[in-house]
Amino acid sequence: MPARSLLSRLLGCCLLPGLAVAAPAPLVLAFNTLPPWKVFDDNGRPGGPYLDIVRVLAQRVGHPLQLRPCPLTRCLALAASGEVDLMIGVRSRPGRDDKLEFLSPPFASGTPLSFIQRRGDGRALRNYADLRALRIGVVEGSTYFERFDVDRSLTRDPAPDRLSSVRKLLAGRVDAVIFNYGEAKWLVAHSPAGTALKFAPYRVRNTELRRIALVRASPLYRLKPQLETALAGMVSDGTVRRLLAPVEEVPPAR
Repeated sequence: MPARSLLSRLLGCCLLPGLAVAAPAPLVLAFNTLPPWKVFDDNGRPGGPYLDIVRVLAQRVGHPLQLRPCPLTRCLALAASGEVDLMIGVRSRPGRDDKLEFLSPPFASGTPLSFIQRRGDGRALRNYADLRALRIGVVEGSTYFERFDVDRSLTRDPAPDRLSSVRKLLAGRVDAVIFNYGEAKWLVAHSPAGTALKFAPYRVRNTELRRIALVRASPLYRLKPQLETALAGMVSDGTVRRLLAPVEEVPPAR
């Protein structure tokens, strides 16, 4: 029996005098930062609307929630081994779909993709063709939109996380970085050098719907029907929209 499954059984069963009571096993969320949706505050406490969504979802299916903080690549490795149960803020992609089952319904539509440049950089970035003259900062393991992801004519410069990518931009090692609009806005607002950055006019409409992923190797995979029923209720009763509202005031993509 896998260690995770055995541990879940041991932790999930406690004995009361004369009565065996099975406590629900915790749902474990792989938690990689994705500001402003998944963040740690100045005191190291996790937060953000994506965490709130999964926390409510776990409550509605009657299970406690545990967090497993990890970089994206490590989170995906933990999913492959069944050491976590849920992920949020990741997309369906070849190489992931054999590990992750994306729940229905989607909890929200996509947000526009934006590019950030140094404020003093006068080079135009008004359309896709302008990208070919630039060195573009990306995050290792992340995907963006299909044309961009497969275009070998582009010069991409990977970084381990978003803040590292912004540091490269400020240092002049890359010419632009790509983010979802919401995370780009958060980074500009929270970076000490935010005034040195600007949004490029070019934005890309994100047509990919956002879903919560259930790990196929999870010992709690059997909860899929209950999770989907609870998620549908959260979408229809406005819970998801209410939780996302504080960070999702975005202009339309061009």
